[in-house]
Amino acid sequence: MSNAPSLADSPNRALRSQFITTGQRQERRQELRFGMHKKITCIPFDDFIARFVPDALTSRCSPDSDGDHSKHGPSTERDPGRPEAPSSNPFQDMPQASVEKDMYRNITEALSGAGLTTEFEFVSTPYKGDSSERSGQAVDCGMYPKEGVDYLGPADDEGHRRMNWTWIDIAIECKMNSTDDDPFDEARDMHEPVAVGRREVLGQVLDYARLIFLYQQRTFQFMVLFLGDMARIIRIDHSGIFVTKKFKYRDEAAGLKLAHFFWNHALLSASDRGHDTTATRLDPRGPDAERMRDQVKNLDPNDYVREMLAGTLNEKWPWWKLEVPDDERGGSCAFLVGKPHFAAPGVAGRSTRGYIALDADNPDRPPVFLKDAWRVVSDDIEKEGSILKSLHEHKVRCTPTPVCHGDLAGQETRTQAVWPEYHPGKECPLKTHQHYRLVVKEVGRPLEQFQSSFQLVSALWCCVNAHAQAYSRANIIHRDISTGNMLLYRNSRGTWQGMLTDWELSKRRDQQDKKERQPDRTGTWQFLSANALNDHKKSILIEDELESFFHVLIHISVRFLPHNLGDAHVPQFLHDYFDDYSASGTDHHCGMAKLAAMQVGFINILQYTGKHEGPDRLKFLYPTPTAPAPPSTASSSAGETHKIVIGHPLNDIIVTWLSWLSAYYTLGGAQREALAGETKDIHSTISRNLTLEFQLMKADIDAGDEDDEGTSPVVPVEVTPIHVVTGAAKVDHAALTERASKLASHTALLELLEAALTKDTWPPPPDRVAERKPAKGWVPKTNDQVPKASFISGSRKRTLESVPEDLPSPFIKRSKA
Repeated sequence: MSNAPSLADSPNRALRSQFITTGQRQERRQELRFGMHKKITCIPFDDFIARFVPDALTSRCSPDSDGDHSKHGPSTERDPGRPEAPSSNPFQDMPQASVEKDMYRNITEALSGAGLTTEFEFVSTPYKGDSSERSGQAVDCGMYPKEGVDYLGPADDEGHRRMNWTWIDIAIECKMNSTDDDPFDEARDMHEPVAVGRREVLGQVLDYARLIFLYQQRTFQFMVLFLGDMARIIRIDHSGIFVTKKFKYRDEAAGLKLAHFFWNHALLSASDRGHDTTATRLDPRGPDAERMRDQVKNLDPNDYVREMLAGTLNEKWPWWKLEVPDDERGGSCAFLVGKPHFAAPGVAGRSTRGYIALDADNPDRPPVFLKDAWRVVSDDIEKEGSILKSLHEHKVRCTPTPVCHGDLAGQETRTQAVWPEYHPGKECPLKTHQHYRLVVKEVGRPLEQFQSSFQLVSALWCCVNAHAQAYSRANIIHRDISTGNMLLYRNSRGTWQGMLTDWELSKRRDQQDKKERQPDRTGTWQFLSANALNDHKKSILIEDELESFFHVLIHISVRFLPHNLGDAHVPQFLHDYFDDYSASGTDHHCGMAKLAAMQVGFINILQYTGKHEGPDRLKFLYPTPTAPAPPSTASSSAGETHKIVIGHPLNDIIVTWLSWLSAYYTLGGAQREALAGETKDIHSTISRNLTLEFQLMKADIDAGDEDDEGTSPVVPVEVTPIHVVTGAAKVDHAALTERASKLASHTALLELLEAALTKDTWPPPPDRVAERKPAKGWVPKTNDQVPKASFISGSRKRTLESVPEDLPSPFIKRSKA
């Protein structure tokens, strides 16, 4: 399964959740607003309570009400000693705040003094962020279960304590101005604000919600927002937001209703308060936690899986026992997990988290990978576990082996179900999301951790081969090729091979032919084909998927292999080729750099190097030791040494692959007549051990596969020179058709990669260089025409919905989830 860098912000932000600068925080919040576009609805207070808040006194206790507070919070056993419902407004006589910090004290004192609960406390936490969260964010106040208050640390001189995202039950945010600080606009059709300051508050609210979903096991959450003398209650799930219309909480009736909300909330079961009751928080000193620690003692340096497990056993994060239904055999399994190894960004959507997990019944078994997600419920989208089962029944190699999977009963988003009541006659833009867990046997490493260009291309071959077998044998197309969905996995022989993962967006070929692609269901912006980016409802074809594999190769190679672009230009190139977009009205399409490469058949680098007399296209270089300069070099003095630059095997692959793509785009209507020419390089000879390694790995994968298009024998591919056509010369349509046809199936690409991998011209490992993509992304020069936001290239899935007006740069991408 997808095992991207821990907490990667899986369209485009590796580790972005840990960024701490103001600019990066603003960028993340902008993207959170984008994800919630058209998903906000304001309704009257009484409607909100009737639809989303059960009456604690009349609702039955949930099965999790067993009195064990360490699981989810206080029990719901009825206790005669609990406070009666409030009879007066606790805010009516509250002192008037002159500055925002007065609100922290006034509100928590009013709520605490009202005697609303004996099992929760109201605490102000405005200044000290959670010690486990590097962003340093802290919500102003919160409602915490008593057993969680001990984790907040001692109060300071003003009574404020340290924020804790793990234990907070209701986040409470305070703002002074009831209009300028209001993140919702009831006067607008979609209730989204236009003013910059108000949009920033909305991003702040969503960022807090993101952290609560990240640190806890939640199905939804409530949040309360105080805006001067006004207030709102917010309910957030992974489909969208419902929020009360503003009310004056100092008024007797309105304030009493708000106090009753808090009182009632304290009496609700854990599930009714939005906690996932299939997740049990582990006692840090309990036997399960100790057994997890035992698994990472005295680590074998070659055991990369347990090394990854050790990285998730962070004592500052909660550890859990998670139940996973078993759809195939019935019943359920239980697994022990620590901190997420991977967490996708955002609040609305699938919100995928990945864990390195141990079997709760037998932790001595090898660790497995557990995927926790809110899948889209649709008649034409199968559960990922069912897809993986089908792949294995059809003997599709280099794909994850399913262990168990299933939906968590009763855990489905509700926002989309209520939305039509308040938007009559409109098509609902919200999706139904169902909480789902999947466990697979293999734990892989991110593709970015490859050690050599040979290993990178070998892994690419494995993934293309898996895609081919899935397509021809199981009739399944993946539809989300990206760096985050391609892993390195050590097979039984000890050889690293590629694995194609994350089949959650895949479809049966006959299904997708019947229905056009839904614009918010498919894709990772950076790696989608140019055609798919320019037509959001286009069905994904083999040609699109093979183009996506090409973009993955370029993305990884530019970051980690020697080339002629120049390290200083890599960040901007990554932005231009992978992150950029072209605008057409309110719609957004493929950026010009990617589209131009597909049309003309080479990747132009002149705009970065500025050397118009130098190379005009991207080339990868063969790293070699220095050697004496040839005698013919007149400018060289005796004994001077020079780098020997030898053509890298990648160049032949890229030239040929791009010739097919450009032919395909030319025949598809693009009026480009300049096609790439092939450059031949002279290679030196090195050890043949690498080619033997590939042959052995291929033999393992191909065992028993004689009749599949993805396992054809190694046949050297002759690359026909492609000449540049200038002026009014006619395009050779027969030649274009022949080259474009190479993309109609997987065979030509597999043969191209196999022919390259069986040559003895690869640099000896390790030939990768240090990461060139800065952690903080590319920051364009500030002027009136260029946005000030920073851009970071990665591999995160991006929905392709209409873009809100307030987001001038909607595809500030993420890194896979």
